[in-house]
Amino acid sequence: MPPKSVLLLCSLLVFASAALGAGTDGIVSYRLSPDGVLETSSGVDIPVQTEHQRVAGLAIDVTGSSVTLSWSAASGATSYKVYSGSAPGQAFTEDLSGSFSGTSWTAPVIQPRRYYYVTSQGAEVPAGFALVSGGTIAVPNSFFGPNLSISSIYMGLQEVTNSHYSIVMSDYNNGIHYPKANVSWFQAIAYCNRRSVLEGLTPCYSYVQDGTDYGTDVNNWPLTWGINFEHPEYVVWNPAAPGYRLPTEAEWEYAARGGLQTHSYAYSGSNTLNEVGWHIGNSGSVYHMGGMLAPNELGIYDMSGNLMEWCWDVHFGFYLVTRGGNWYYDGGYCNVANRELFAAATSSWEYLGFRVCRNAP
Repeated sequence: MPPKSVLLLCSLLVFASAALGAGTDGIVSYRLSPDGVLETSSGVDIPVQTEHQRVAGLAIDVTGSSVTLSWSAASGATSYKVYSGSAPGQAFTEDLSGSFSGTSWTAPVIQPRRYYYVTSQGAEVPAGFALVSGGTIAVPNSFFGPNLSISSIYMGLQEVTNSHYSIVMSDYNNGIHYPKANVSWFQAIAYCNRRSVLEGLTPCYSYVQDGTDYGTDVNNWPLTWGINFEHPEYVVWNPAAPGYRLPTEAEWEYAARGGLQTHSYAYSGSNTLNEVGWHIGNSGSVYHMGGMLAPNELGIYDMSGNLMEWCWDVHFGFYLVTRGGNWYYDGGYCNVANRELFAAATSSWEYLGFRVCRNAP
C-alpha cells in the first residue's frame, strides 16, 4: 500500500528554566504487514521523556529498504535529533548520526517494526527571558487584526527592575525589587545599549543627527541627545544587532497574547484581570513587585497592568507607543489590544516603565 503522511502533534514549548516531564505524543512508525508489505502509521501513544521540543508535521515514508522522516522547520531550532524504539513502552534511543540541521532523515529499515519521533534543539534561552517563537496568530479586536506575525525573540519575563537599572546606569534607586518607573524612552534606549556593552553584545541603537553618525556608544552621543522630545527618529535601530532593545508594538502584543500558545484572552494570561494585572481597582494606588500575579501562557508577568511599558514605535512625528495599562488606570486600559500614543520620548511618570527583548535564532 502507498505510504501516508502523518502529523505529529507538537508538545508545549518549555524554557531552559523549566523541566520537561513525561508526556504522551503520537509517534510515527512502520511495520511489516502479514502479507509482507511495509506499512506506515501514526497514532501510537507512547509516554516518553525528552529534553527538547517535539517537531510538528512529522511524516514517515518507506521506499524499498529505506525509511525517511520529514518534518516542518521549527522556529528557533538550530538542529534536530531522531529517536527510535522497537516497541511501545521501551526506551527510545538517539540515532547514531547525532544532531543535524536539515528537516529530513533517511536510514535503512532495520527490523519488522520501528517507532520514531524527532526533537528540535535551539540556543539556550537567556536567564530571565522567555523564548517567544515566531509565527502568525489571530488577533481579534486589535490594531493589527485579523492576524499578527513576528520573528522569534527573547522577551523579558518581567519589567526591568530598579536593581538591574541601577547596575547598568549607575543610578541608585530605592525598592530594588520593584520595576523601574519614571523612566523616559530615551533613558530606556540608553539602558539597552549600555547593558548590551556590559554583556558583550553588539548594541542595537546608534544616534544619527544632521547626517552625523555618532555610533552605538552612548558616551559619544551629543550631551543634548536625550533632551529634545521632537526627535526620537535620531535614534536608529539596527534590526540585525543581537543586543538588548525595546520590543516593537507588534512584538509586544504578540508576546502579551501568549504567542503561538495564545488562548485569545482579553488580558495577558487571563480573561480575569485581577488574576494577572494590577490596576486602579486592585492596586491600592501603588505599583507592585513583578511576578506577584499569574503569568501568561509564555510565563511572562505583568504585561497587563502594574507599569505601562515603552515600545519602539514612533507615530505622528514624535509620539511613542506605550502598552499594557498600569496600576493607576482603569482596568480597560490593560486589555492586550489597547494602545496609547500620547507619550513623548522625554516623558516619565510613576506608572511608566519598560521591559527589554532580544532577537532569537
